[in-house]
Amino acid sequence: MTLGARIAPNNYIRRIVVTKLFGRYDYVFGEERDRDPPLMMSPFLVLYGDNGSGKTTILRLLFHLLSPGRARGHKTYIGRVPFRAFEVELADATRIVCSRESNDHVGAFEIVVDGPSGYARAKWIVLEGKVPAEQVSTDQLRVDQLLKDLSIQVFFLGDNRVLKNDDVESSFYAERLQREMRQEARRIERGEIDVRDMALRESIFRADQWTRAQALQRSDVGERNIINVLGGVVDRISLSYSAPKPASTGDAVGRLRELALRSGEQARYGLTPKLELEELLSKAGAIRDEDKSTLLNTVMTSYAENLEARLDALQPLHDRLSLFERISAEFFVDKKLTINVRDGITMRSRGRLLDLDVLSSGEKHLLLLLCNTLASSDSGTLFIIDEPEISLNVKWQRQLLGALLGLTAENPVQFVFATHSIQLIADYPEHVHKLVVHDE
Repeated sequence: MTLGARIAPNNYIRRIVVTKLFGRYDYVFGEERDRDPPLMMSPFLVLYGDNGSGKTTILRLLFHLLSPGRARGHKTYIGRVPFRAFEVELADATRIVCSRESNDHVGAFEIVVDGPSGYARAKWIVLEGKVPAEQVSTDQLRVDQLLKDLSIQVFFLGDNRVLKNDDVESSFYAERLQREMRQEARRIERGEIDVRDMALRESIFRADQWTRAQALQRSDVGERNIINVLGGVVDRISLSYSAPKPASTGDAVGRLRELALRSGEQARYGLTPKLELEELLSKAGAIRDEDKSTLLNTVMTSYAENLEARLDALQPLHDRLSLFERISAEFFVDKKLTINVRDGITMRSRGRLLDLDVLSSGEKHLLLLLCNTLASSDSGTLFIIDEPEISLNVKWQRQLLGALLGLTAENPVQFVFATHSIQLIADYPEHVHKLVVHDE
């Protein structure tokens, strides 16, 4: 299956070059340099290869290199992995190069950031396997600042299914998960609680909170100041004596009826109350006095404009939640997933509310992927997922990439996957980069 080409956002990854990973392997992934016409590329890259070829290590290096947060262990991880150089080139020609001169390929390293936003170069030392947190140079701060200026939100979902991201890890989401894990440590050790189940609950919680925050932010449009509505009414009434007569109430009534239908669609997701206007509009449509009709039309037109602005602001979120439900329905056969601002994400079977514990491992994993994608699908996102096919049946593996790409179609989100699954990549051979290990 070939995806429609599109111009790559500036912060899409164009090319990854790995030199002497583990002291042995050299890889090049992505587009050729100096490509003409202008760069057109897919919103995802897939690394496919044998065990031991370095897929997971490459994903982790990518996450830690592009994450600028301090005191998160990013530089310490880089310092521990043996490689000679690791280079990332973005669509806007920005190059982030991490390299070292040491022949044993571990220890101290240098990072260079070079692109339209500026140039910076800094070295990090490694002592007893760690980068000292207290040793921070001006050059290091400059490198981290340029990485921040790239405006890439980097998410990493490892095989334990705990989501890693600088902002998420410093938020109450991560604090809550860590608190739960500490409280349940003994039960986790005994195998009574699966860490992945806790990660699923946290993913659902994040998706619920993201939905509510988006709804609150968007619903403010058109409701911020009732004076604006009243001002529009006053303006129309004052102008009606010198301007041509406004249209009859029939025009405003028809417009409000259409908006009432739209409000009903959005009410399904708890985004706005369903407007019951029919009785009121029937009475308005029955008025025949010209002056009363003119005045009423003035009021209703102002109200309709305010209502339309609010519904328009909520429409993209409505469309995203509707898409989330439709994509979920393509996977779950005897179960129905719904999402609502008030109730959050729920799963039902034949009308009965289901507890997450009754879901299969594959269903839990799929739900975790969809929830994390929904909550992370904002502008400038790089979503790195290690082995997304875990626990999924063959059919679901073939559907998965299309589902994740469909859920983020309206946002400049780029995925980087590592997989062992032929089924996952069968429809996208042109986006697969194979890691081949040769015995020496």
